[in-house]
Amino acid sequence: MNYTLVDLMGLVLAMAGFAVLFVLPGAAIAHLTDAFGFRQERTGRAWMVALVAGYAVLPIADSLLSRVLGLSGALAVNGALALCGLQAVRRQGWPRPDRLAVLAGCIWLAVVAVAWVDLDTGSGLYPSLLALDIVKHASTVRALVEGGAAPPFDPFFLRQEPAGYYYFYYVLSALIERAGAGWIDSRTAVGGQVFWTGIATVGLIRLVQERAGLARAASLPVLLGLMLVAGLQIIPILGTGLGGGLWLGQIDWWGEQVTSWPMSMLWVPHHLAALIACWVGFLMLADGAVRDRHALTRHDAVPVAVAGMAFASAAGLSVWVALGGAITVLLWGAALVLERRTGALVPIAAAGAVSLFTASFHLADLIQYRAYGSAPVALTVRSFFYTDQFFADGPLRYLARLLALPANYLIGFGLFFVGAWLFWRRRGDRAGNEVARLVALSAVVGLLLATFAKSTIVNNDLAWRVVLFAQLAALLWTASALFGDAPALPFSHRLRRASPLIVVTAVLGLAGVAYDLIGLRAFHALGLGGEPGMRRDAGLDRELRAAYTWLDGNVARSTVVQHNPDAERALAYGLYGRFRVAVSDRHNARLFGAPDAAIARRHGDLVPVFASPMSAEEARRRLAGHHVDIAVVTAADPAWKDRASWVWSLPALYESARVRLVPVPEKPQAIAWQGG
Repeated sequence: MNYTLVDLMGLVLAMAGFAVLFVLPGAAIAHLTDAFGFRQERTGRAWMVALVAGYAVLPIADSLLSRVLGLSGALAVNGALALCGLQAVRRQGWPRPDRLAVLAGCIWLAVVAVAWVDLDTGSGLYPSLLALDIVKHASTVRALVEGGAAPPFDPFFLRQEPAGYYYFYYVLSALIERAGAGWIDSRTAVGGQVFWTGIATVGLIRLVQERAGLARAASLPVLLGLMLVAGLQIIPILGTGLGGGLWLGQIDWWGEQVTSWPMSMLWVPHHLAALIACWVGFLMLADGAVRDRHALTRHDAVPVAVAGMAFASAAGLSVWVALGGAITVLLWGAALVLERRTGALVPIAAAGAVSLFTASFHLADLIQYRAYGSAPVALTVRSFFYTDQFFADGPLRYLARLLALPANYLIGFGLFFVGAWLFWRRRGDRAGNEVARLVALSAVVGLLLATFAKSTIVNNDLAWRVVLFAQLAALLWTASALFGDAPALPFSHRLRRASPLIVVTAVLGLAGVAYDLIGLRAFHALGLGGEPGMRRDAGLDRELRAAYTWLDGNVARSTVVQHNPDAERALAYGLYGRFRVAVSDRHNARLFGAPDAAIARRHGDLVPVFASPMSAEEARRRLAGHHVDIAVVTAADPAWKDRASWVWSLPALYESARVRLVPVPEKPQAIAWQGG
């Protein structure tokens, strides 16, 4: 079996599955609501509208349906919507994207395929660097599929309570895996969705560009070209590489992240989906804000309902992005009050009520099923590598960070820092509409949260993801500043007219994205570092995938299969396995809300089993004490090297040169096998 071919087939099937069970239902929703003039659209723009409408409504709808009717019920509803969507696009003459859009889509599919699949040479397996995060995506999808309903169980820590985590993005992938009937696994299901999320992101940006009055600023090729530009992070990367010998795997790992659009699409697509949902809510309400009235009319019902569901979807796709969206709406409402346009607040308040009602079950899960050792959000000043080297934690460090913010954001935004500055310098007294105001308000909120707040759950995802609002604004402003004055001017003329600063920041930004894309596949060969688990053993990784493939075909899904939780970024359990674990590792085990103290106790019991020459009796006692049925032991575990340890004194259900699957019960037949 060649795993590369297996992955490619699954990825293509998943992409096609999403076309049927996500894009077509999105078209049905867009037709029903006439979102953004969908019914009159006869061009490829119709598919863009269908995608953004889908991300506004389907995450919350499918999650609620999966909670009440299970995944099978949600799948049936999506299938019915797909038939309605098929009828809608048929009536509109099967809108056809232009050649450029098709070419861009094909290139994007190739990028996703190259970045996502495992490279199998027959003797070794080479996963993408994305595997560090794919393990989280795939594990969550499998938890939903195996549980059959939402919310999912915690895939990283064995406990009774379900996950206290934002998981709506993965419900959509779980539906595709369920529909695939074994031909699509969790990894490729997410990969198929990533493809459509990337296209939806471009569609959302074009839509905001139109509604903000910036449609003349740049064509689709220009917008796509700008989206391929990162900040100036390649400069500190060169500094750490040439100066200290450490070449980081991704350019954003040098400090606080401002991730390029392609890397956000590949690494954190759920946060981009939340950005799409928030902006659909903004756009739906912005049209109504121009009318001043003190009561809802029947014309308000559809935009209010869609906006409310969109904000609820955002809360379940990314709570951090949704937080930025909520604060933006509050500031917008305050501005309307100051302008004495209180009637415009009525649909905004109604949408908020719809959002709170539909998201209430998920918000209750986040509160009830998470163990909060401290507040999830804390105050700070955005860290800066260069000043932090000179000041210990305290007032001086924070003052230095504050003073260095312009340099910090110049590195993070690069060309878009310059473009935004040019836009506002040239803007003068030109009036903008409500959408243009929302672009600016959301950018301010994104920057303020990214600068003065941080999340305390594992990573600083609040600052890293809420800054997407500022990135969207900076992209549009840069396009307007660089291409809005004379749209027909040839590119060669523009290049000659451009200042050296524009050219240099653009070239360095393109180099940064190229570095990232190369690093995804060549990180091991190039000796890149910066994160635990990047040093892979290709032969062992292939044997582990084969072992989990054997388990998938022979052992019941209720089996608890435990690897060494202290291994450096063990990934196989989530990338390839379908089974619960007692505990994953110190990093991922905290994601879904398990208590830190319980994680530490479980690690204290289980790590020595794999790290010391323990007797069979003691190993079984410790493993069984945490409900483990099968232990996965590899040649990388210290206990493997002692031939007198439990690893060798106990029989194996399956073994290869460097992997053994050891049953914990004294009688291996006590383990539940498939079909019996």
